[in-house]
Amino acid sequence: ARSDELLLDSNTKEMDKARLQAIISSFANQAMEGVSCTALEEGTGACARARYRLTHDVQYLIINLLRDTSSAEVKCPLRSIQDIYTFAEDGAEHFEDHVLDRVEAAGLDRDLLLMVMYGEDSGGSASCCLLMDNHEHRNVFLECLRMASIYALNYYENTTLKEQGLNGVESVFSTIQDQGSLTGLEQEHPEEHHHDRLEEF
Repeated sequence: ARSDELLLDSNTKEMDKARLQAIISSFANQAMEGVSCTALEEGTGACARARYRLTHDVQYLIINLLRDTSSAEVKCPLRSIQDIYTFAEDGAEHFEDHVLDRVEAAGLDRDLLLMVMYGEDSGGSASCCLLMDNHEHRNVFLECLRMASIYALNYYENTTLKEQGLNGVESVFSTIQDQGSLTGLEQEHPEEHHHDRLEEF
């Protein structure tokens, strides 16, 4: 390869790395405060307004169901996430029929549906279904949750990290940045990705 092509490739990688860092930082800061989404309740598939957030130690994904008469909380240990399925990539087989029926009946886009499979602190297995409000939100959520899960597992098993403590969300995610990629953000609807601004959040 010519030297100018190598330089261009190197510059592109640096730009992608910087862009990924900006995405992660933006997502983390907003997720600490809470981000609106739709949750589908286990068993009934009923759609409920919800907010998800990350705990400040980046160890848990908390989902608050905002019902009209009551509220409930789902607590997902990030280190115990086993898999994340999306309707767009994995199809209908991983989702219960009544969940898909509810989404369709509500006039919502099934391609925005995802399911997080995880192990509870008590030792059991659990899952939660979320519906994001656009394709970009879904893709950024998937990629950043994957990175947060890697960090949470490393932190849980690494005494040195615990002793050093946390230095803000940007440095938290930068510790696992080299293990991440832009794959999840670029695969679907690349024309919709405007990662320098995430107003939809």
